Amino acid sequence: MPPRHARFEAGADRETIIRELLAGEYHPVRIVAFNTSEGWSRDVTVEIADEVRRRFFEHEDVPSSVLDFIDAHTR
Repeated sequence: MPPRHARFEAGADRETIIRELLAGEYHPVRIVAFNTSEGWSRDVTVEIADEVRRRFFEHEDVPSSVLDFIDAHTR
């Protein structure tokens, strides 16, 4: 069974994931990018956490789940 907030559609690009994280739509533990046409997958958790950390200063109300994610995964 896939995780509760797994996204498998083609529209799950980096910008969409970051925007939805900042909106509080996810409570991620790990973020993995998949490219089935090229046959690879990789953990992008730290990259996404770093980018979200850079952007969340622009938002007035940052969900606690985002702050927890950033604390757990930034370099």
